[in-house]
Amino acid sequence: MDLSDRIYLFEKNPLLQVLHRAFVRRAAGSADGVTCCSRDLVEEFEPLHPGCAWIPNAAVLGASPPERKRPPRTPVRVVFAGALEPWVDLDPILEVARRSDVAVFTVAGEGRLRKKLRDPSIPRGRIRFLGPVPFGKVPDLLEENDLGIVPFHVDALTDAASPLKLFDYWERGLPVLAAPTREIREIGGCLLYRDSLELEGFLEEYAKTPAPFIALGEKGRRRVEEEFNWKVQGRRFLEVLRKAVERKKSG
Repeated sequence: MDLSDRIYLFEKNPLLQVLHRAFVRRAAGSADGVTCCSRDLVEEFEPLHPGCAWIPNAAVLGASPPERKRPPRTPVRVVFAGALEPWVDLDPILEVARRSDVAVFTVAGEGRLRKKLRDPSIPRGRIRFLGPVPFGKVPDLLEENDLGIVPFHVDALTDAASPLKLFDYWERGLPVLAAPTREIREIGGCLLYRDSLELEGFLEEYAKTPAPFIALGEKGRRRVEEEFNWKVQGRRFLEVLRKAVERKKSG
């Protein structure tokens, strides 16, 4: 289950939402095994399928990233790579870029929110919009930056989301700034901001003392090596299948 009946496209049409919910619950209730990408969804589907497994998203594990160094006397480099859709909250980024030169934000992706990045009130150069970037080029893009950011709205939809970009950032050793959605809080290891002032505070702190932030990124890389990579998640899926086969045989 990945966002289940909370997916944004169905929230705008009550009839489709009801039909989709009924379909998802019937599918979960009759399934031999159920996996959920977030703990929020595990709680939702546990009554329908006891023992459903939490299997979050993960990253493709590559070679160790290069040693991260802070270029002196330059703006903090922050990257967002992902879909520019309504579950993304760009406002804190835009507010920081509008009033401060502490950071340069690089945005890679496509979606309905791209027009917001062209706000004429933001000084030139503080936001770099690259548009879509091929998947194979994303690791190089991440390595060019100091921090990754997961700028979600905090609501019922994003509380049920498994933040794929978080693991991609960690895989390249990036420390991560993130809105405090439930799954991000549960996973831990991110710097959580609630508004533009807290976001700007982290950026100013990084500009002065980057070492603790860099250490967080290194810890994130180790977590990807140990847990949040697709080989580990593949073994978890196989375990779900193994248990489902055993239940079929015994039934």
